[in-house]
Amino acid sequence: MVLFYNVIIMKKILLIDCHSTTLNYLHDCAQLGYEPIVMQLPWLDQANACKINFSMFGDKTPTTIQASKDYQTTLEMVKQLNPALILPSGEGSLELACRLSKDLGLQTNDWEKAKLIINKFTCHELLKQAGIRYIAGKKVSSKEEITQFYQQHNNRIVVKPEFGTASVGVFICQNQKELDHAFVEIDKLVKMPGHENTKFIVQEFTPGAEFVVNTCTCKGKHKVTSLWLYEKKILPGFAPCYEKVTFLHPGDILVNEIIDYTKKVLDALGVECGPCHTELVVDNKGPVLIEVNMRIAGASMRWQYLDQVLGHHETNVSLMSYFEPEKFLDEKQNFFNPIAHGVVKFIDLARDVYVIKPTIDECFKHLASYFCYNLVSVHPVENFKYKRTIDLDTSAGAVFLVNKDKEQLHRDLEYVNMTVKEHIEKMFLIDETK
Repeated sequence: MVLFYNVIIMKKILLIDCHSTTLNYLHDCAQLGYEPIVMQLPWLDQANACKINFSMFGDKTPTTIQASKDYQTTLEMVKQLNPALILPSGEGSLELACRLSKDLGLQTNDWEKAKLIINKFTCHELLKQAGIRYIAGKKVSSKEEITQFYQQHNNRIVVKPEFGTASVGVFICQNQKELDHAFVEIDKLVKMPGHENTKFIVQEFTPGAEFVVNTCTCKGKHKVTSLWLYEKKILPGFAPCYEKVTFLHPGDILVNEIIDYTKKVLDALGVECGPCHTELVVDNKGPVLIEVNMRIAGASMRWQYLDQVLGHHETNVSLMSYFEPEKFLDEKQNFFNPIAHGVVKFIDLARDVYVIKPTIDECFKHLASYFCYNLVSVHPVENFKYKRTIDLDTSAGAVFLVNKDKEQLHRDLEYVNMTVKEHIEKMFLIDETK
């Protein structure tokens, strides 16, 4: 913050494609005395972005601008802002954030390296070269190549685009009909604006428990900020569907092994700075990488909720790594030490439902562990047809639970599970005629 002719001029932090959990940056920027500026990507609908309820995450609605399709025009626009830091929200904004940061002399990961890290095929090739366990796969461009890979493995395989988020476009296939369906759906996805992927990825399917390791890196030093156990269900013909996220603690089984493997992966891939969330699966051979995402993990987790579970939140730690590196790197600074137990239960719908309004707060507010309910997708809360859940984007939202008493948390979770499965009418006022 600078005083110029008795006018306070706040330094700025540029947040590209700010949504989901990265909205927490709005609060944190203001707390540090910076003005957050939200930049929408050029192919996104500006009116759609305005539907985001910024008030849940920050103290006021931020200034929003839109990037140009021409990079030099965008660069000149950002130069005028003179930001202290530029941060991405998703894979679609990572290239722009890296390039702008490099051209303006700001802290960033090198894009030429980053694009190999977030590519769901090349990240495994890099691990192979480093002698670290990886999942075998192949980059393909035709239905025939996908079928050939399937026939060679005689079992379930994973088909997905090179880049993507939230399991969108990820298919686990075990017959030719599912392979054909996956090809058609991913082919649609890769032709969408901002998703111009030219290749498909086919991989061996590795069964096991899935985990997410949230980390932040400063000068090549990685620190774990939280660790989740993912639970998903596989719907035939669709992507794996999120059921719940459980926050793990340092003493939980497999945690040390998972953290050691994750740090080896980040070292091998050459991550230099900023937040990552690394998704991996653990089978009887141990952990193996699924993918690395060089950004804050999603699920629209509010900073107030994360503070109650973790004693901190990832966006705050991220800013510390950039602006207070000595504090971040202090050996005594341990971010992975949760102060309570937390579960995020996703609401999946078995059919399309026209919702007049959600009544979830009223349904669950009597539970000792209930914190809040959030929409996961950006669509109207009321008078809207919620589609059948087939992936994270079509989830009807999530229920956030937190409690220092683990047993109480589990009792409350059982009630939420039962309600989601059997009593959807308690969570939503529904118009069955539409």
